[in-house]
Amino acid sequence: MTRCAARTPQKTVHCDCVIGCIAYAHVPKSEREHKLSSTYAKYFHLGPAISSKGYRLWHPINNKIVERRDVIFDEQLTYGPELFGLQSSPRNPHHEAFDFDSLDDEANSFEILKIIDMHEAYSEVEFLVRWKGFDSSHDTWELCSGFHAFDNAIAQFLHRSGRSFTAPAAVADLTPQCDLEPHTYHEALSSSKRTQWEAAVQKELDSLKEYGIFESVSVLENHNIHT
Repeated sequence: MTRCAARTPQKTVHCDCVIGCIAYAHVPKSEREHKLSSTYAKYFHLGPAISSKGYRLWHPINNKIVERRDVIFDEQLTYGPELFGLQSSPRNPHHEAFDFDSLDDEANSFEILKIIDMHEAYSEVEFLVRWKGFDSSHDTWELCSGFHAFDNAIAQFLHRSGRSFTAPAAVADLTPQCDLEPHTYHEALSSSKRTQWEAAVQKELDSLKEYGIFESVSVLENHNIHT
């Protein structure tokens, strides 16, 4: 006997959604390539998950089946190649308004802990990056051309390993061509992706206000502002 009532593995999963309909699933932070990556992805619904409480989803472009719990369904749209082709598909306003960022318990950011290794691939230098807050299973090879303020981490790696770095022909100068995520607001405003960063900052501020995390108030007279 047990105190708890008998439960099925899919106790919290609603199985009445249309099989084959479009599903918008939250993408975990560990699976995103960088900060500006979308926080959700579009799949086809295949039914309840087998090994976990969630749903089985299929991505036709990657031909990959995943299991997710945080899913929004659009039962008005069912399987069709055009939904993942060049044609744009209609979107339910409900999905546009849904804030998938609110599903994250951790801060929506990635920070380089250290560089583990380096090699040259396709005339570009790649660095094996260990990310802060993640173990070695999440190490990724990153192209130098995809970073902005990468030189400090590179310098520490070269000093630690005793190796030398010579920029290949495709990367004439490491510092200006690297495009790492900015560390400060001023770096974001001066980057080539200023518009995207401004939009991301505004979205975050709107989200904080919407959920009552903070509110804007007037500065009290004769009081200093601490930042």
